[in-house]
Amino acid sequence: MNVDARIAERVHQHFTAKGVPILSVHDSFIIDYTRVGEMKQVMGEASKAVTGLKLAVSASGIGLDEMQAEARADFVSWVQAPRSSGYLRRLKDWEGRVGREVVPYG
Repeated sequence: MNVDARIAERVHQHFTAKGVPILSVHDSFIIDYTRVGEMKQVMGEASKAVTGLKLAVSASGIGLDEMQAEARADFVSWVQAPRSSGYLRRLKDWEGRVGREVVPYG
């Protein structure tokens, strides 16, 4: 557990220095989808610094920073596409029920 903690500490220090929120859960991390590739790289570097070996890193998906340019552009345009009036109405209703406003992507 001490080895895991030392690796996690290095990962947290890297992103904290950049002002990027990151959350560790056991031996995993939760980070903004735009920085998954960077996180994998930092985890590899941290594991090498702590253990002397670059340990394998896996993720349940790929990050925006790992996508090829065309796929990234498609994703960004989809996320930034105008929302329908029905969606906006349902969003406003939901915001009223939970008492908070959603900050849109972009």
